[in-house]
Amino acid sequence: MAWGMSNGIGPEGLKGPPGGPSLASPCPIIIYRGGGVVLSCPRLISFMLKLLRISNIAIISELEMEFAPGLTLLTGETGAGKSILVDALGLLFGARASSELIRTGEDRAVVEAIFESAEGARAAESHGLPVEGDDVVLRREVHASGKG
Repeated sequence: MAWGMSNGIGPEGLKGPPGGPSLASPCPIIIYRGGGVVLSCPRLISFMLKLLRISNIAIISELEMEFAPGLTLLTGETGAGKSILVDALGLLFGARASSELIRTGEDRAVVEAIFESAEGARAAESHGLPVEGDDVVLRREVHASGKG
C-alpha cells in the first residue's frame, strides 16, 4: 500500500501539529491513488465509495448519491445535512446507533452503500459470501425499538 502523504496521514494515523492532539486510530485513512480518493485501513482493506442510499435519517427522507472517481466535496449551508451523511457512513462502519437518528414518524432508518473493492470482494468470497465483481454492499437498519 502506497502512503507518501506529506500532511501527516499514514499507517500510524492522523497526526496533529507537534506537541498537539492526534488521532491514534489508524482507520480510516484517506489516501489519494490514481486520481481518486480512497478510504483505507492498513489492517483491513481499501475501497472506494460508489453509491450511498439513506432512508429516514434525521431530516433526510430518501437520498441516493453516486460518487465518481476523483475528489468529491460536500458543501452547503448550516443545517443542510452534511454531517448527517458522514454520520450515516459511520453507522455502516459500526458506530453506535440511536433511535434518535430515525426521522420523526418513521419506525426505521436504513443506510446502504456500495463500495468498489477487489480486496473486499475476495475477503467476502473467502468467507463463503456471494460476490459479483468487485462491489461490496454494506447495509444497516436502525429500528425505533432500539435494534440495529
